[in-house]
Amino acid sequence: MSLGEKIKKLRNEKGLSQEKFGKQSGIRPNHVGKYEANKTVPSADNLRKIAEVLEVSSDYLLFDDASRNEKIKFIDPERLERFMSIDKMDEKDRDTIKNILDAMILKNQVIGLVEPKVKMSAQG
Repeated sequence: MSLGEKIKKLRNEKGLSQEKFGKQSGIRPNHVGKYEANKTVPSADNLRKIAEVLEVSSDYLLFDDASRNEKIKFIDPERLERFMSIDKMDEKDRDTIKNILDAMILKNQVIGLVEPKVKMSAQG
């Protein structure tokens, strides 16, 4: 199911018109319609607003295998937007960013700030 289909389905389940949904989320109803028709993709901030009103996680809206019942709030929309932009980069740049993140996580594990739960990628 596409992002737009999920938004429309969940909005209808809540009995909200696009106008009422727009008022609750702070998103213009015509933008809601474009999202539901898969004509445009919401910004990270609008995705957060949509998820809050629909009471689901952004992950559920974006990914096929995410649990609908798992409500996760991404507290920093700027950080989320940055992570989403990484997906548009070429593979070499994505790998570089992953290696930088792995190094920072490892550093914080060593000094005890982060539990060692994240599986680090093998350097090749």
